[in-house]
Amino acid sequence: MKKILLAIAGVCLAATSFAQSHFSAGYQNTSTKDGDDRIPFNGIYAGGGYDFAIGKTGLVLTPGIYYSYGLYSKKESVTDSSKPVDVITTSKTKWKEHAIDIPVRVGYGYDITPNARIFAFAGPVFNIGLYSKSNSVVTVDGLKTRDITYDYYDKDAENANLKHFDVKLGFGVGVDLYRNFRIKAGYDWGLVNRYDGEGGDPMHFNVFHVGLAYIFL
Repeated sequence: MKKILLAIAGVCLAATSFAQSHFSAGYQNTSTKDGDDRIPFNGIYAGGGYDFAIGKTGLVLTPGIYYSYGLYSKKESVTDSSKPVDVITTSKTKWKEHAIDIPVRVGYGYDITPNARIFAFAGPVFNIGLYSKSNSVVTVDGLKTRDITYDYYDKDAENANLKHFDVKLGFGVGVDLYRNFRIKAGYDWGLVNRYDGEGGDPMHFNVFHVGLAYIFL
């Protein structure tokens, strides 16, 4: 990780003096699989970065740092009609994740009008997980029968089975409007199997994101 950060700093110093900072926020959908079951997290992200022009190539290097939050929620109800009175069993599961994302993108843009510039970008995202817990509650006819919380980063717990660190690779497109406003969307594929338990299927976390940014000139 130290070598990666030093390499990023070296490229930034080699860039021209042109640099723009920006603040971004938006929606993201993270998905993974547990066996055949798809697990979608709906969430948000917010943070900032810099755009460094790389010489006169037209390429722009954009490192940044973002906070992201995701929530997976599922509710299921089963009715047992085999008894004189129907018995309804309900299960509710919520899985929350907090993380820090460090994207390092390379982009190229083209001015289509004096006030609009389209661009595309690609590159890796280094993901550091901060928090990953789920809570499952089961009720039978409204009476709670089970309430279990799993901490997937607790190495002292039997259910600790996720890695903190991930590397994603992705691309996206966007448009800058009136020099100060940016709209962008992209998709990142998780390259690391974050499942850290014995046996079981690999778990790769992929992310679709769309957001808005304000560019400080």
